[in-house]
Amino acid sequence: MLSVLCVSVFVYLAAAQGDTPPGKYTVNLDAPAENHFDEIIADYTTELKALIAFFLNATHIPPQIIPFGNKVAEDVDKYVRAPFADEMRGIAKTSGVGMAEIVVMNFLYDLSAACTSTVAQDVKGRIFHARNLDYSFPDYLRNLTIEVEFMSQGKLAYKATTYAGYVGVLTGMRPNAFTVTIDERDQGAWWENALEILNKEKMGLSFLIRDVLSTPGANFSYALKRYSETQLIAPVYIILGGMLPGEGAVITRNQTHAVDVWMLWRGDLPNNFWRLETNYDHWQPVPPSDDRRTPGNNAMQAMGNSNITRASLYQVMSTPKVLNSATTYTTVMSAQDPDLYQTWVRHT
Repeated sequence: MLSVLCVSVFVYLAAAQGDTPPGKYTVNLDAPAENHFDEIIADYTTELKALIAFFLNATHIPPQIIPFGNKVAEDVDKYVRAPFADEMRGIAKTSGVGMAEIVVMNFLYDLSAACTSTVAQDVKGRIFHARNLDYSFPDYLRNLTIEVEFMSQGKLAYKATTYAGYVGVLTGMRPNAFTVTIDERDQGAWWENALEILNKEKMGLSFLIRDVLSTPGANFSYALKRYSETQLIAPVYIILGGMLPGEGAVITRNQTHAVDVWMLWRGDLPNNFWRLETNYDHWQPVPPSDDRRTPGNNAMQAMGNSNITRASLYQVMSTPKVLNSATTYTTVMSAQDPDLYQTWVRHT
């Protein structure tokens, strides 16, 4: 089964020695949707085909997933809203990869995934957001990691770190509005989530993240409401950062609604400047075999909210188990200062 492990922290991060920059691209949202990713896919066709070949190996994903991909691909507009359906068609056409395989790739997070996240606020009330995104097949995805500026009417609408061939967003920022990352909440068998793809009332998670990022005038409050209430294909943790003190949240979701919204403390108590979420409900203990929560919390506590610097937060994100051999990239961002947005491909 495919697995994803992520680490998201509302922080400011420094680059690691040996890290490399991702490919950087601009997508013109005013162009036809089928052409949005033409330049990206032309540059990454070989790497994308290698990943698809990996997916099609029955030891990596259940072979029963492909029929779902075929069904959705046959009538993709019925199951996927604009512009995502046309974008996937364009990717399939440019790359020469079958539409069913592109569909499966783009629903991957909803079918099988995993992650870790933290919300942090410094003594001046500034919110920072960073994440390590880990997958169980990191070498393929390191080769596909890109940073994309989505432009509309000549202006930056939103920015994201993603993978070539993937039209959804797992890590993104709407400038002067909010930042968002997602962590897996492992509930429900893969086939239960796969069946939900066929439910037109429910939305693919990565599509929802991008849909809200693309909404003109969207702010933290709007994002919190949409991310809490929209029906989804799979359970998830959505980590959200805003512009004002206290605007940070870990939203614990099932497929229909938020079961918990863990807000960032609005004051300046030294032990309440962050919220850390792994892939387990924050009110429940983590399994000893996958305890990223304890070292992450210990590192945040040791740093303190009066010592939030790029160097100290880089050390938090580089704490053993938080940073691991499956880490594909680290992204740093702050809605208050869009120029802080930066991504590094990690080579551990």
